[in-house]
Amino acid sequence: MEQDHIIQTDSELSIADLITAPLEAAAQAQFALAKNTADFISEVGFEKDYKGNERIRTVRFEMTPPGNETASLSVQAPLIAVVPIPSLALEEVTVQFQMEVNSATKTTENASGGNTHAEVSVKGKVSSDAANTRETNQSAKYQIQVKAKKQEPTEALSRLLDVLASTVTPQTTETEGA
Repeated sequence: MEQDHIIQTDSELSIADLITAPLEAAAQAQFALAKNTADFISEVGFEKDYKGNERIRTVRFEMTPPGNETASLSVQAPLIAVVPIPSLALEEVTVQFQMEVNSATKTTENASGGNTHAEVSVKGKVSSDAANTRETNQSAKYQIQVKAKKQEPTEALSRLLDVLASTVTPQTTETEGA
């Protein structure tokens, strides 16, 4: 139901929930970005052969080298070593909100040995940050800033791409009738 996502401003919310919810959403977004990269590598970099086995997807082409019209150059390269791999990561998440505290509870327990344990619970309402807010305004504001940045490939992926790139070897063959 769509109303499940709307904050009810007349109910008490713990400060922990207000802080945790956007951070959990950011973690889920990071998971989706990592999965997107893995799916891209799987779908673009690999294909199934006629037996159903996974193998590296390659691109093959032939060309005539400039200045040598009698030769043909055949090139085969792993596709994943040729195309850029999308790799974004959340670099920074900033969450800002204002909260009207309407209850605070402090519980203190005396333990044996003279140790004291205190626990504080703060609950409140999310409030608007406008100074001229009407009293009937029940709106709540979160300001969330997310900064994503293209990530460099991991060391393992860089090494794998180096191995794949080293398999690209052009072969020159003479054309018949030359």
